[in-house]
Amino acid sequence: MPICASAPHHVTSIFLPVYTSKLETTGSLGAGLAVEPRAIGCLGRKLYSRPIETTTAARALKLLGAASRGIHVATPLPPAKGYAVSASTAVVAGTAYSVSRGLTIGTGLLAAHKAEILEKTGLGDVASISCGVGVVYRYGAGAPGLARVDCRPVPSTVSLLALEGEGGVHTRSLLEKAGSSFFRREARRRLERVFEDPSFETFMAESMSFTLDNKLYAPIIGGRLDSLTRTPGLIGFYAKKLVAIIAVEADMAADALEYLAGRFGRERLRVLYGSDHGVRVWWE
Repeated sequence: MPICASAPHHVTSIFLPVYTSKLETTGSLGAGLAVEPRAIGCLGRKLYSRPIETTTAARALKLLGAASRGIHVATPLPPAKGYAVSASTAVVAGTAYSVSRGLTIGTGLLAAHKAEILEKTGLGDVASISCGVGVVYRYGAGAPGLARVDCRPVPSTVSLLALEGEGGVHTRSLLEKAGSSFFRREARRRLERVFEDPSFETFMAESMSFTLDNKLYAPIIGGRLDSLTRTPGLIGFYAKKLVAIIAVEADMAADALEYLAGRFGRERLRVLYGSDHGVRVWWE
């Protein structure tokens, strides 16, 4: 009987790496958004959407003693942009396989977390995906079950748009940037404010300031910052790698989409949704 799993994607806004001698406790403090559309992975059933292979998903399965053959994974979001596709695909592959063998979802999540560390594709995305609802706060680093994570729904008055840059960036380069003293100091300062007041308004304000201070928007829009800040109904924005997440007032979403399409091109834009649940596994 086929078994499938689905999981949201995650776009980090602020993060502070935490490295230890163990994979389970290595990770990051941070904040970000769990978003849909979701990734899906199935064991024993082919997917109609174009399958995707990531080294992180393959590594997670290897850690579980499985081969990637026979496990089909798909996601509508592109890899190497900033959507944590590596983490999402590792989560759905690992959890589907684990449950099919009578193991817990947590076993699959742990394998996915370890795989991310080993492949250098992320630090805290698996823990965030395991919480999986809207705005995700990582108060403590580590794998799901060890990390201290909380998540809150995106307000119904908010719509989320994504603006993508061209090409792709490996997370390794972002982790190297995160090693600078300026990045770490700013991340810690912004996270302290977000953790003190975990409202959506504070999350967006601090995330945008962090993006501006570190010029994380530059690979996506270059020097066209004014074009972004003039978006109708803009609440705030932040950038990770090659994707900018833009929060706008829900009743202005259509105007914002039309405006951004005129400035940057409709092919670079996506509509996203705050996720309302984490990992889900089911038999078919």
